[in-house]
Amino acid sequence: MDSNIIIGVMLSFLERTFLFRVLRMTFFGLLIFLLFFEGGRSRYMIQFLPVIYILAVVGWWRAGQFLYTNQFIQFSGSKTLWQRINKKVKLEKKEADNQG
Repeated sequence: MDSNIIIGVMLSFLERTFLFRVLRMTFFGLLIFLLFFEGGRSRYMIQFLPVIYILAVVGWWRAGQFLYTNQFIQFSGSKTLWQRINKKVKLEKKEADNQG
């Protein structure tokens, strides 16, 4: 498994709903099943990929949502960014006109 997927599964612990608790128990139960009965071989791991990918996607989504709501990431939107760029261009034009 890729490290992003593993980190996403770990971040899925931020989601506290019943469905995702069941999915996490399913994931760890499947890993224990593979360890005990298959000797650690990962040839049957492909059957568990939907559960793993769902947990990873929800984990990264929930982490982004957590960072956004706690003001770790401030997003002001593309319109505001466009307005700042236009203001900077206008100021540069004004300074160039004043110098020339």
